[in-house]
Amino acid sequence: MKDLRDKWVLITGAAGGIGRALTLEFTSKGSNVIMADIDEEGMESVAAEVRAGGGKAIAITADVTRPEDLDTLTGRAIDKAGRVDILVNNAGVAMVSEVKDTTWDEWEKILAVNLLGPIQLTSRLLPHMISNGRGHIVNIASMAGLMGIPGLTSYSVTKFGMVGFSEALRAELHSYGIDVTAVCPGVVNTPIIHTSPIKGFDEEMRNPPSVIMISPEKAAREIVRGVRRNKAKVIPSTPPKIIYALKKILPGPVEFILIKAYSQWERTPV
Repeated sequence: MKDLRDKWVLITGAAGGIGRALTLEFTSKGSNVIMADIDEEGMESVAAEVRAGGGKAIAITADVTRPEDLDTLTGRAIDKAGRVDILVNNAGVAMVSEVKDTTWDEWEKILAVNLLGPIQLTSRLLPHMISNGRGHIVNIASMAGLMGIPGLTSYSVTKFGMVGFSEALRAELHSYGIDVTAVCPGVVNTPIIHTSPIKGFDEEMRNPPSVIMISPEKAAREIVRGVRRNKAKVIPSTPPKIIYALKKILPGPVEFILIKAYSQWERTPV
């Protein structure tokens, strides 16, 4: 979708982090935004920023884990905007925990937010996009969806799911004129780093080396560029691109390094 002017973009998790940055990046290209988040105050603040710059923003409070909220979000988005041209499934949560320490309630939450919610929202919007004969779906996955990260197992499961969902959906929807992009960033400097639960590891886990981090604004620029170029996969920074390439050509050595590196992580009793 090369021309983003006057397109309506629905973004979940739009109140902060990558969602906020994407909201501002899309509007800088002339798009209009429909923002969805559970953080009503934060979302309204971003919407006010968009409107102050002359853009159009609709804010709808919604929890992607609640089917009734997704029904309301879909209906109100179409009623208020008239159409949805681009869907960005961005809302997400994370936790650091080994499988042996992860409760079933924690598994259910991360699956509901990161995987089942996006699938449900996409399913609700597909008939609308198909009837319009066009559209673009952007699924925010992670580098952890291209290579399983120990200690982030539950997160990796959901992000691998998002990558597989995106790849299959892209093929399914091609004949309908609808494109799909999977986004697989490495470490993005967003609140999720500072607020995610940590079980069994030292709090230093919240301070990854700055050399491997990128800003949400840089990630957003790369994502929007990927949408305009209809890329199947966007990896917004260099370190994960290198790791992903090495994994494909040297899987054994990469696995060895991953195991050795993980063995050095500081653990605490659960």
